[in-house]
Amino acid sequence: MQNSLNNIASTKITVDGGSIDTAARSAKLLSEHLAKATNATTGKIDFTALSSSLKAANTDLSTLSHNLLAMGPKGQQAFS
Repeated sequence: MQNSLNNIASTKITVDGGSIDTAARSAKLLSEHLAKATNATTGKIDFTALSSSLKAANTDLSTLSHNLLAMGPKGQQAFS
């Protein structure tokens, strides 16, 4: 999942409108919060820490997933 998010965040596509920009920013933001919430020893995600981190950034997983899914197959792949 982390690799998929990083790929989306680094995608350089220029089109009219902001949906791809929004998806790329959401992918980067989610990737950063997932990294903070992942236990380095076990590799497991602490979902309480993830939720707290997202809340502190004034966003939530639902908003980020909506933005990524709007990007189409690449965004959907990040959540599979």
